[in-house]
Amino acid sequence: MGKLVYVAFSALIMGIVVMFILPTFNYNNTRRDSASIQNDVQRDSTLTKINNSLSYDKSTKIVYWYFEDGGGRMSTGFMSPYISKDGRYCRYEKGEIIPIEKK
Repeated sequence: MGKLVYVAFSALIMGIVVMFILPTFNYNNTRRDSASIQNDVQRDSTLTKINNSLSYDKSTKIVYWYFEDGGGRMSTGFMSPYISKDGRYCRYEKGEIIPIEKK
C-alpha cells in the first residue's frame, strides 16, 4: 500500500511540474510573441513612396495605398493594394503605374 501511495504522489508532482512550471521557461527564445514576429515582417518589407498616398514594395513592385496616422510606436495606419479603374492590381515600373496583365 505504501508503494502505491508513493507512485501516485510522484505522478501527481510530475503532472504539476509538466503542466504549470515547465511552460514558463523560455527555451532559447523559440517562443516568440506576436509583436516580435510583426517587427520582423516590418523590417523585411521595403516600401518606397511614389507620392503622398501611394507606395510600392521594392521586391514585388506592387503598388499600395498607404496611410499612416501619427509617428513612431504609437502610429496607426493601413495598407491596401492599389487597383486600377478596370479592376486590376498594379505594379510600379520605370516611373509609371502599370496594371498587371491578366493571364
